[in-house]
Amino acid sequence: MSAITPSNTIVGVNKALLAALKGYLDPDNKGGIDIRFDLPDVDSVQSTPTVSVFLYDVHEDLQLRQSERSRLNVSGGVLQAGWVNLSCNYLITYWEAQSAGSDGDGPDSSPDNQAVQIMTLTLQALLNNRSLDGIAGAYTRIVPPQENLSSLGSFWQALGNRPRLSLMYSVTVPILLDNSLPQTLVKAVTSEIVQTANVDMKALNNQLWQTLCQQLGSGGEQKLARVSIESQQQATEEDDGSVINVSLVITGIIDKAYQDDLEAIFKTWSDNKAAATEINGTEVHIVDLQKSELFAV
Repeated sequence: MSAITPSNTIVGVNKALLAALKGYLDPDNKGGIDIRFDLPDVDSVQSTPTVSVFLYDVHEDLQLRQSERSRLNVSGGVLQAGWVNLSCNYLITYWEAQSAGSDGDGPDSSPDNQAVQIMTLTLQALLNNRSLDGIAGAYTRIVPPQENLSSLGSFWQALGNRPRLSLMYSVTVPILLDNSLPQTLVKAVTSEIVQTANVDMKALNNQLWQTLCQQLGSGGEQKLARVSIESQQQATEEDDGSVINVSLVITGIIDKAYQDDLEAIFKTWSDNKAAATEINGTEVHIVDLQKSELFAV
């Protein structure tokens, strides 16, 4: 299925709609009827009879549940564009070329007034062009007033309290998804089950703190009263549960007098060749030690 590209979607619909309307409203291309894609100035009188085609709403058409997701081009390493349906909703109104008459004897008050004639031609143009030229897969229809406009009464009030003959027109058009950026292909998927020792991390945190106090020497518990240790178990290559690797985050406040002693202990702990401590017969190795939140005063 072909579709127009994202960069010219609405422009393409507008041009196709203009061609369909001109075939009925101005077949000789004499310019007797002005077709414009905005709302005229409500305070001015148009120089020629005007049909306003105003696009007031654009959204993805979720009721027409047809779409195509992107497909991967393996050889090129890119996603081939998919498509979704875009709904473009128009308010089409007629604007006369002279001010409204003050009585019922004017031409605008007759049963075959120009507004009725022009909008009848407009209706024929839309109904006879269910498919728009150059846009494959477009779906068009005349629809009742939409909730998007709140209420026609409020709409006409905003346009100077002068209701005009109008109709609602909806076009659903397929739009390509622009997702052709290079993609990283997954060459292979592997999995690995790593056995780890069943260790109570809270108990390990306490034991590491006690070990640090002992290695600091006399009065270690008082010196480290405002220091805490948080550990997180990491994967290990050992398969018998005899060793666990952990990362540590040490926070708190210490005295500068024993800062150097602590740094020496941390350096020893960070040497993964030796165990920092042992718990339940399992050696504990420190693979990462963070102490940026440990302050010496």
